[in-house]
Amino acid sequence: MGLSAREAAKQVEVNYKSMLRLFHTIRQAMVDYDHQSDRDPLSGEVEMDEAYFGGKRKGKRGRGAENKIPVFGMM
Repeated sequence: MGLSAREAAKQVEVNYKSMLRLFHTIRQAMVDYDHQSDRDPLSGEVEMDEAYFGGKRKGKRGRGAENKIPVFGMM
């Protein structure tokens, strides 16, 4: 996805080894899902959402909020 485990660990302020393990777990889950299913991973109904974490509550909120990390997910 263009982001290394080291850079992701810095951004979310967790240990590099923890992020590396998380990256590996996500990749393995994607491979396991692909092999267990006869359909495409993103076929049928797909849900997407974004959220912003971190930063201070005061000031700008939502998109473009300062000092916040955007997180995007699909299911």
